[in-house]
Amino acid sequence: MTRSDGASATEVAVIGAGVVGLTTAGQLADHGFDVEVIAAEYYPRVVSNLAAGIIFPYAVPSTKLVNETARRSLAWYASMARAGWPVRAQCHYELSVTMGEAVEAILPFSHLFPDFTPLEPDEMPLAYPLGWRFTTYFVDTRIAMRFLYDSCVRKGVRFRRSHLPDREALEALPHTVVVNCSGLGARDLVGDVDVYPIRGQLVYIRPVELGYSVIHGPYYAFPRSHDCVLGGTQEHNVWSTAPRADVTKTILEGNSSLVGSLSERDVIGVRVGLRPFRRGGPRVGVEITGDKLLAHNYGHGGSGWTLAPGCAEVLVAQIEDLLSVPPLEPAHAA
Repeated sequence: MTRSDGASATEVAVIGAGVVGLTTAGQLADHGFDVEVIAAEYYPRVVSNLAAGIIFPYAVPSTKLVNETARRSLAWYASMARAGWPVRAQCHYELSVTMGEAVEAILPFSHLFPDFTPLEPDEMPLAYPLGWRFTTYFVDTRIAMRFLYDSCVRKGVRFRRSHLPDREALEALPHTVVVNCSGLGARDLVGDVDVYPIRGQLVYIRPVELGYSVIHGPYYAFPRSHDCVLGGTQEHNVWSTAPRADVTKTILEGNSSLVGSLSERDVIGVRVGLRPFRRGGPRVGVEITGDKLLAHNYGHGGSGWTLAPGCAEVLVAQIEDLLSVPPLEPAHAA
């Protein structure tokens, strides 16, 4: 492939076809790279297709990188909403049992939302001691994953189904740049023992008219056009993707005060996803290995959709900066 100026485009392999891989591939293509996505599975057989899709840092530590990339992502989603993507702004509630829980998981991200407002007792949608309301974006991930995939195809991104077992296989690829967006796969692919799953079980019920989304304690409800997604669980280091009936019952009971009395008759589906968590937060960066660049963009926990566009921006800028540095001239004898 050649660029519009006639020069050959730098060949890039993106490993992984979830939301992180596709947003990275799309932005690389926007910057003139020749991109091939290599993945064992891609749309619709990826965990990104299961996510509820609220744009708020969830199950991820409050690091400088997380806050910066979340800010960038919010701006990206605003532009996507204007462009007609399946993204909408909506009211969201965060309700907490304790201030300690809020300080750890909610308040560090309040600065990202201009209308982040504490709730008075009579403003609470449920009887919780602490709560906040703000406007954010909601993504219908089932539709948005198809949009991302189709967008990549229109930009000339190619797709190849293949499983890469280890770092040696990464380095053997012929591409000048290899971008590791393998999620949980990074544990084996690059030997990152800080990567592990946080199991999440979701229950889908028929549509309900809430007019907002809400995370309340360990539970949440995200209304969509054709259903309502109920959660949830955060089971660390659990690899099973088999739904459990007892967990379904707990999720229904935990959300019944919000959406009304629920039973198994109301359930239209149950799915389990493994969030790709990494101790210390996502890994976003580039290393030089031999004659190629090996870039990393993984470990986003429950915030893949929230962080993916912003992380892609940061990573693409790093790749371009390194490629623009001229090679060292060989030393000459005096």
